[in-house]
Amino acid sequence: MRPQYKTDILLNALSERYKSIHLIRERIQTVSIWILGLLIAGAAWVYQSNIYFTQIELLGILITIIFIWFCVYKFYLSDLVKGFNGQRKIAAKIEKNLGFYSKRYFSEEEESLYSEEWKNSGKEKSEGRFVRNTYFLLAIGFILLIISISTHLNSQKIAKTKNINERLVVTT
Repeated sequence: MRPQYKTDILLNALSERYKSIHLIRERIQTVSIWILGLLIAGAAWVYQSNIYFTQIELLGILITIIFIWFCVYKFYLSDLVKGFNGQRKIAAKIEKNLGFYSKRYFSEEEESLYSEEWKNSGKEKSEGRFVRNTYFLLAIGFILLIISISTHLNSQKIAKTKNINERLVVTT
């Protein structure tokens, strides 16, 4: 096969990888923003409401929240991340074959067109922190919801204590 045909095939394959990477990244971002928005809205609603939870209810809610986090992480986000990283690895291989990491391949400069670190794209020790930062943001949303719910547990204890003290004052 002629070199120009190989180059055209690689460029088309690279273009498809880039499209896939952008679509997966957008899907992760969109879903994460929706989840974060729902978590913050739930936390705000609980915090502003007059709903109070017993310890057993709090435990049940915490178990449910942990179960939901596990399901979102294990069955949805991890699958997207696996596809995202797979596409990035393939793109890095194609970029390498096209000479994007070779010095003086496209110009007389000492540096390559693409940074050497980008060769590790999609691998364990790569520079990108998009997925990790997304998980941190979601964790913050879950923590805010848990804190909001747990403050209503404390509020209930204070309210009960206050009611008992008021009854003692009235009866004496």
